[in-house]
Amino acid sequence: MTQIVLNIEDRSLLPGLRKILNNLKGVSIVRTTTTRKAATRKGTLSRAIEEVKNGQVTRVGSIAELMSELEA
Repeated sequence: MTQIVLNIEDRSLLPGLRKILNNLKGVSIVRTTTTRKAATRKGTLSRAIEEVKNGQVTRVGSIAELMSELEA
């Protein structure tokens, strides 16, 4: 089986594309997903670096101290 991923910017095209593709023998649509633009979404690493820069960190000396902090 061969798969093709299409990136569609204009959502109004989706109904027509679905209709055309579903009418082709041997072609099916597995799923449709919507993604955000990468520039507007911060990754986990970016958020972590920002938290460190803002001083939003907790320092502990040992695993036991960390566990007691988490239990509190």
